[in-house]
Amino acid sequence: MNNYSLLYELYSVYTRKKESNKYFMSIKIKAVIAALVLIFGVQTAIAQDFSFQPQAYDAKPVTDAEIKNLVKINLEIQPLQMKLQEDMIEYVEKSGMEVPRFAQIMNAVQQGQDVDALNVSEKEMETFTDCLDTITKMQDEADDKILQIIEENGFEIERFQEVFMALQTDPEIQERFIAEMTKMEEQ
Repeated sequence: MNNYSLLYELYSVYTRKKESNKYFMSIKIKAVIAALVLIFGVQTAIAQDFSFQPQAYDAKPVTDAEIKNLVKINLEIQPLQMKLQEDMIEYVEKSGMEVPRFAQIMNAVQQGQDVDALNVSEKEMETFTDCLDTITKMQDEADDKILQIIEENGFEIERFQEVFMALQTDPEIQERFIAEMTKMEEQ
């Protein structure tokens, strides 16, 4: 199980909050595709599909308490993410569109490709747009909950970003995180 994928979600939520007065700027197509895949048990897809490139880490040392809080946040958010993904898939399916078709259209839109090449009917495009609007609202609500969880665990935006960056770039911090995650999951 790749625990970094959910942490990336945390980081992206905080980044969106910092860059805008809104909690959510726009849904990234690959993030949604990854979320749709994640429900089927492929957690590493999120980390692989994001274009996130960690920068060098040179902030203050990450404490054991921060590692522990990061793990707690991750464990609290996992069920929220799973529920969100289930709800997104359920909504797409109830709309009458198949999830792979939805993902195919999303990918084409994100890539700037002509959706006409996919033989998308006007009705199908309307369904897709409705689904995307609803999924965006679902993600906004989840982002608010994620931010609340992060804040309840004592992180400010800048420090969370620093700790997350350290986790992405420092093997020693990664080992500490994995050890703490294993310890908490065994309890």
